[in-house]
Amino acid sequence: MAALIAVATVLSCASKPPEEIVVTPEMEKGLLAGFDRIVLLQNQCADIQSFIDCHTTQAQAAMAALDPFVDPGFLDPSRAGVTANRGALWVCLVARQSGFKKDRTTVERHIIDPRNKLARVIFSIDGYNFGFPMARQDGTWRSPFPGQVVLAMQYEAWIEALRAGVPEAQHGRLDEMLAQASKTLGGFQPNWAMYPELGQKETDELQLMIRERIRKEAEEAEKAANSGSN
Repeated sequence: MAALIAVATVLSCASKPPEEIVVTPEMEKGLLAGFDRIVLLQNQCADIQSFIDCHTTQAQAAMAALDPFVDPGFLDPSRAGVTANRGALWVCLVARQSGFKKDRTTVERHIIDPRNKLARVIFSIDGYNFGFPMARQDGTWRSPFPGQVVLAMQYEAWIEALRAGVPEAQHGRLDEMLAQASKTLGGFQPNWAMYPELGQKETDELQLMIRERIRKEAEEAEKAANSGSN
């Protein structure tokens, strides 16, 4: 028995310590390739199955939850007859119509948490920086949440671009669809506290853009109220 204990002790001491968890070049390359793939697919929204595969299982479930009430044909009349994967197609079209496309997107930097295999890609459009979360699942970096919809709702330039492709008389219906989608997607949000934080620059820009959107919405509401009272 003593000999067995001695052998076990020797083996324990000789075992290698756990490898240090670090960000590797391969990890960075895979992250940027995954993000680039998503943005490229948003250019045409033609290969929706590949777009779906670029998302985690939780994000896929979130997009499927949109199927019953979103209407891809509302954003692109040529897709009016689509019945399969309507939620995923609608998310992709929201991104495309908002301007979140390959030719307008520039990756500025990225932040990776190698231990939890979570990351954020900081990208810019028209000089403004935005953060896009990514998660490594089954050896591939994927989007963990249909954040395209959230971005389109948060930023004035994005929502204006989205509305530009819809007849003005239908803007109210678009807003309703976005609001219902946002409420539904809220039940599928990951634990954002686990994701790497944005830098101060991106955080400040985000707050400024949100405040500008709120200010414009208040101005529009005031104008509508004044015109209605006259």
